[in-house]
Amino acid sequence: MGISRFYPSFQRRLIYVVFVVLALACTLQLLQTALPNYLPMDWSQAHEMDGIVDWKAARLGLAGKSPYTPEGLKVIGAEGFGHPPTTPFWFLPLANFSKAITAEIVGLMVWFGLVIHLFITAKELKFPAPVILTGLLGAMVLSTSWLKAHYVAVQFSEHIAFAYVVGWYYLRRRKDVPAGIAIGIAASLKLFPGLIMLFFLVSGRWKAFIASSLTFLGIAAVMTKVFGFESWILFFKQQGPVGMAWIGHVRNASIHGIISRIGTPICTGESLPTGSTTGVAIGISLVILIAAFWLCRSTKRLTARDPSAIDLPFALFSLLSVFLNAWAWEHYYVLLLQPLLIIAATFYSYSSGAFRRWSNEETSHLQGLRQLSVGLGGFAALLAIVKMLSFNIWTKQFVLDYWIQTQNEWYHTHLHMMEVANWLPWVIAILLCAFCIFLNRPAQTPEPVS
Repeated sequence: MGISRFYPSFQRRLIYVVFVVLALACTLQLLQTALPNYLPMDWSQAHEMDGIVDWKAARLGLAGKSPYTPEGLKVIGAEGFGHPPTTPFWFLPLANFSKAITAEIVGLMVWFGLVIHLFITAKELKFPAPVILTGLLGAMVLSTSWLKAHYVAVQFSEHIAFAYVVGWYYLRRRKDVPAGIAIGIAASLKLFPGLIMLFFLVSGRWKAFIASSLTFLGIAAVMTKVFGFESWILFFKQQGPVGMAWIGHVRNASIHGIISRIGTPICTGESLPTGSTTGVAIGISLVILIAAFWLCRSTKRLTARDPSAIDLPFALFSLLSVFLNAWAWEHYYVLLLQPLLIIAATFYSYSSGAFRRWSNEETSHLQGLRQLSVGLGGFAALLAIVKMLSFNIWTKQFVLDYWIQTQNEWYHTHLHMMEVANWLPWVIAILLCAFCIFLNRPAQTPEPVS
């Protein structure tokens, strides 16, 4: 062990105090700007799609009718129902409330869920000042246009993200049954969390897989009794027209949306999925999944020694569950928050370890610089994601409209830049997560020579 070049204890305390003061100031300033965008809210005028459709479906179910039939679709005001029969299960307790009260309850749950979601993540990852950090991150998220859209549209992406965090929390404690229940609940809200259930299966977390499957199937059984078995057949039949209407939309950040717009660029007209683009998207998705499972092949062995080794694999499959889904709207960005914090904690640990080794003269200046540059590069990529998440989500739609009207080349270029910025956070986060898994791979111990 060499002599330490630098003792950073005083500097760390100073940085901590400065961070707390600046974070509090920034949080108060952000909340002063953000809260008037949310409060007061006339929920009687709430958007009549998304969560309100599920509320209407729950009311129909209590009346002995199915929202998937032609008659039911007229009542809920949709040509096709994009949510599975399990989703309205969570609106049954709200079915007898008014639209305004239902919308407000769902919106308040987004706020409370977001705060707890961020605090649990920060606390589990041992970030300094987790309460202050939660306030700062929460205020930053409230300041975005995508959370405002989430709130006013009565969406429940945060409910799913919260279930992910709860599942991860219990996995870190080797409590696979409650972890599985949390993910089963998430899958009942929308189907894409089923990929996490597949991750449980492949990684040998049998209790988590069985618990998540039974939770989902139990909810499905209840709603099958409410709506009838035909509701599932009608639901899957309606996904074709729903997909045709929305997959190629400029705001869809999923791999399916990207491939659809490559096949028919959005600047040339309506981008509709075709058999070939769907086939390519599915093929790429399978390749990505195989690569992800290969990369995480040591998860079972590593978590047997250290339960926190689940962090990066879980974050990777959380990201893939959204990106490989048929669509990923901006309000799904709440599902980026936990993986980004896990990635940030990983780069911090790597960088601080490299600095400590350099400080103790265990590595050369060149090695220390190279290792530190990896951490700084990772943080730079994270900052790029944060910047893109701050963009106004409606800009790309406005620019598309201006391009159609004027055919001005500036709008054309800006349209594609905004289109890429919409899905790039997912791609960068997935690549960073995969890189962190590679970075933290266990060292190979050479076999002894006999």
